[in-house]
Parts: sequence; C-alpha cells; structure tokens
Amino acid sequence: MFTVQYKRFLKPLGKVVLALSVIFPVAGAQGGEEQSDAVGFEDVRLEVPHQARPLEVALWYPVREKGYPMVIGDNPVFRGTKVWKGSLIEEGSFPLVLLSPGSGGSPVTLGWIASRLVRQGYVVAGFRHPGTTTGDSYPQRAAEHWTRAEDISAVLDFLLGKSGFAGSIEAQDISVLGFSLGGLTALQVGGARPSLSLFREQCEGSARKREDCQYLASGGVDLSLLDGEAFGQDLRDSRIKRIVAVDPALTPAMPVKNRESIAVPTLLINLGFEGERMWATDLSDQGSGFAGDLPNSEYWTLGGANHFAFLGECKDGAGIILQEEGEEAICEDPAGSLRSVLHEKIGARILGFLKK
Repeated sequence: MFTVQYKRFLKPLGKVVLALSVIFPVAGAQGGEEQSDAVGFEDVRLEVPHQARPLEVALWYPVREKGYPMVIGDNPVFRGTKVWKGSLIEEGSFPLVLLSPGSGGSPVTLGWIASRLVRQGYVVAGFRHPGTTTGDSYPQRAAEHWTRAEDISAVLDFLLGKSGFAGSIEAQDISVLGFSLGGLTALQVGGARPSLSLFREQCEGSARKREDCQYLASGGVDLSLLDGEAFGQDLRDSRIKRIVAVDPALTPAMPVKNRESIAVPTLLINLGFEGERMWATDLSDQGSGFAGDLPNSEYWTLGGANHFAFLGECKDGAGIILQEEGEEAICEDPAGSLRSVLHEKIGARILGFLKK
C-alpha cells in the first residue's frame, strides 16, 4: 500500500518526526563495540536528472577504523541506532543492499535492518525518495511511484562509478530490499509493471475500499490524469540480482502475464496472519495472489506481526504520544508480540535469502 497510516503520522508530528533525520552524538568516546561490530555511516546528496531536488542517500558500511559515535533515527517515538560517522570502510569488496522505505518513511527508521546487514558484511544504501520521504511526502508523488525506481538506478550508477565506495562494492552481488511502497520499488527494478487501467478499475469498482486507493483519494489524486505509460513502464535494472519485498504495494494492479515474466530471485514477505493483513499488501490467494504467480520466488509470512512491525522499535510512552496526536497506532504490535523479537525473525529470514 502507500502507507497511509505512516504518512498521516509523519506529517502532523512535524517537530517529532523531523528528528528522524537528525543525528545525535553519543556520550563518551570510542569503545564498547568491537571493531568488527561497528557500523559506519555517511549521508550523501546527489543531483539526478529525473528529480527537481537533490536525492539524499544514507550509507551504512563495515568499519576498519572507527570515526565518532552517533545515534540516528532517535526521536520521542522511535529508538535510534548507533553508528560511527566518518569511519574508514573495511578493506575488501562487499555485497550491496539498496534499501527503499515506505511512503513517508525514512531510511534511518529502518536502521535496525541496515545495521544487521552491515554486521554480516554488507554495504547498505537507504533512500530518502523526494516527495515520499519524512517531512516531504505527498499522495501525488506516491502516485508517481516510478521515480523511486529511477532513484535506485541513479544511485547505483553513482556508487559503482564516481563514488569513494566503488572499489568496496561487489558489482555482481547487488540486492534491493523494499518495504510497502518501497516493496513496489524493489519489484519494479526487477521488471514488475503495474497497470494504471487495472488500478483505476479496482479503485473505482471494488466493494471493499483498498487502503492505497483511499490514501490517494484523500490527497485529491485524480487517477485519470496520471500518465499510464509512465505508471507501467519497464524499469528493470539488470544489475539487480535479488529482491526482497516486504508487504509490497500495488501487486493487485500487476497483470498475471507480467508477474510470470519477473525472473529475478525474489523473497516476498507478508506480515500478519492470513485474514489479518491489509488487503492492499496481502500477497496470498486471499489477496492479490501475487506470491503464487512469481516463478522464481519464495513466500514467507510472519504471524503475530502487523504492517508496521518492519519499522524501528518504539520507546516507552510512544503510544500515548501517538494517541494524543490522533495518529495511527504504529507502535502497537499484536498481543503477545515484541517488535525486537519480530525483528530478529525478519532479519534472519532476509539474511538467509541474501546469502544463498
């Protein structure tokens, strides 16, 4: 889906959520972590031809020599993650994971999975997609989702070309990990092509209003004015060798013929038991049926979770803040579940797939 609840949380809580992209120093000097466990971090801004504003990318990487400790993504709602800014990257070449958040999301909110990947020997590049990122998120830009896939290819050009990371990336081992709208982005660079006419038909005729349709309608998006050719264009990037899509958006609008042509090895993840998932992101036969149509894929479900379990861990009292602001309960996990435990399970499944 287009993460309507997460988007609604981000925009009204401006003072709280803008802190998602603020980096805070950690008290004390270097120490505590072994060198091999330290996670390096840098921010990069790129001028790309398809975006009117610079594209911001967060980079996590294995460390040879630590810089100075920081915490990223910390605010009154979410717990941050510790990184080492200004560090020297470990010698060698490493597989790359391109990380695409949901609409209204920030890569630092997904620092928990980025850090896990780095500690297993990966470089991670997380995207602040213009128009669909924290503090800069609009339904119209979410509807123009194809620019996000263009972001992926543009950053990949940079990382493998003129960047200081070029010699540290294993060019034959590049994966994309996407969540929600980012899940769609991941599938698109693998060859997925949603149909605007099919999406319009579903939004206009469905007896059960889908979350993504409702979100775009709430922002005044007129689907009849969207560019159908751009909406369903082929954005595949042959450099992508694996895809991980967590609760991806728009799979109901992907024609079966197109689904069968996606050849990149793909891990599809649904959060929640059958019957409890969001209709717009359900990949099972009870939803879009997408999981059964992809020829080179694995489908994994995690019961006792919900869509927002993929976001960072929440602080004590976060639920009260959200309730006072009249926002969705994005920190409320199903009874008996702990987000930290869910993260361990999700992280292990993703790593198991990437290392095959």
